[in-house]
Amino acid sequence: MFQTTLKREVIEKVLPTITLCLRGISADTSTDLKAVLAKKIPAEQERVKAFRKQYGSSKVGEVTIDMMYGGMRGIKGLVWETSVLDPDEGIRFRGYSIPECQKLLPKAPSGKEPLPEGLFWLLLTGDIPTEAQVRQAASVLTVSTN
Repeated sequence: MFQTTLKREVIEKVLPTITLCLRGISADTSTDLKAVLAKKIPAEQERVKAFRKQYGSSKVGEVTIDMMYGGMRGIKGLVWETSVLDPDEGIRFRGYSIPECQKLLPKAPSGKEPLPEGLFWLLLTGDIPTEAQVRQAASVLTVSTN
């Protein structure tokens, strides 16, 4: 029992680090957000297609009338992969906790918090952006809003 618990704890602590390293290796360095997404979307479509083919008829839970009247609380009703709310750690964006985002995402010169364009890039692509990618995203968003 103790060994199983220990193994699980080690895996839970090591796996996020391994995931971060692998993401860094596979991250696209292009500053063109549309180009980055154009490369990622076909693979994601194939992943979802394969997942649905394998598990499409699987049940994910039971729904009661009280749950429906309660405003969808506790009902699994939508796939939303960009963030998840962990009851112990809080929200995770593409697998990164808020403290990890604060550490890894680019900040403004002499800033202490991540730039919103960096979080935007992370949510869309799943990759931690470079400073150049954040600058480019900011310029595109600025041009689009003027």
